[in-house]
Amino acid sequence: MTTDDLLQRLEGVRPRGAGRWVSRCPAHNDHTPSLSVSEGDRGLLIRCWAGCELSAICEAIGVKPKNLFYDTGGPVDRDAIRRNQNRRRAAQAMQRASGKRADAFREAEAVIRAATNLDISKWSGEQLDAVLNRVCDARDLLLREGTDATQHELVEA
Repeated sequence: MTTDDLLQRLEGVRPRGAGRWVSRCPAHNDHTPSLSVSEGDRGLLIRCWAGCELSAICEAIGVKPKNLFYDTGGPVDRDAIRRNQNRRRAAQAMQRASGKRADAFREAEAVIRAATNLDISKWSGEQLDAVLNRVCDARDLLLREGTDATQHELVEA
């Protein structure tokens, strides 16, 4: 059974990352997603977080548990498993990198906002140096990535 075959039998399916989905559980007919579906190395993994048994879930969608395996009759395609794992790892790495970049943007914008209209007349040379370096780094990051930081904040900094 393929992932698409299984997902078509479920209701309220939503993606939850690379190779992962949630849906309403057909065994207890819930209104909120409690069933998780993910692609394992050898087959599809399903779990109801409300506690439904695998056999009840399979019965509700008209399949047998053995149908959840990718290849129930032949040899295991180790190369396909490795490719699938590598694809999932790459997608997860991209998600993490995207999150870290978004965090850096938020921090850069916060640094620039905090530095706007700041009275620095009584600061030591060391303090000025440290803060100006942070503001310049934040400004460079925002300009390089072309974020939506307002222009007046960048000019004033």
